[in-house]
Amino acid sequence: MASLRDEARAYIDEARDGIIWLALWKTGRSWHLQAMYSTEYVEACRTLNIPTHWEIDNDDLDELQRIYQEDSNAKLLNGYYTNIGSLEEMTIESLVDGLRWQYSMGGNVEEILQEMGKA
Repeated sequence: MASLRDEARAYIDEARDGIIWLALWKTGRSWHLQAMYSTEYVEACRTLNIPTHWEIDNDDLDELQRIYQEDSNAKLLNGYYTNIGSLEEMTIESLVDGLRWQYSMGGNVEEILQEMGKA
């Protein structure tokens, strides 16, 4: 059984950077985190007329589909765009708390897959 603390320890440096996206899901009592390096969220910019959208390469998109099949409550999180704790003051404990809190709020992977035409 993988603990959330062990998973957080493996990715804390990336989480602090605020650049990496982390897929978070559970199977049974085991927690899982996986880095998604080719994932980008582009926020809306009214002045340049740029819409909000996701850019995810096919390998990571396929992996998100697999993760969603294992856990429909899966989340895709980023330290900059989602609240997983203060990036400057992040500890393993605060990251674990942030991840648990985000997971309790419900999944967002289904919405992402729908937007990408993969749900």
